[in-house]
Amino acid sequence: MAEAQGDVSAATELYADAATRWRAFGHRVELGHALLGHGRCSVRLDRANDANKALDEAREIFSAMKANALVAAVDRSRAGRDAFPRATAR
Repeated sequence: MAEAQGDVSAATELYADAATRWRAFGHRVELGHALLGHGRCSVRLDRANDANKALDEAREIFSAMKANALVAAVDRSRAGRDAFPRATAR
């Protein structure tokens, strides 16, 4: 919700927290989605190192699942072509 409302900073923190929790729970699919969101928001905030780390792991998870649509979503996010308009941090 935070990302869609343009609060990219909050969304980045929420996605990072979600990724930590999904990793602890052992749910790879949801971990991939949380990492994708974290990476997408990090791209929008020009945090290249954070973005690359999250998107690389998300891509690895989705590739292993042969989830080609999600791999493509990772690639679009890395290129800055995501679902939401570019927003500034609040």
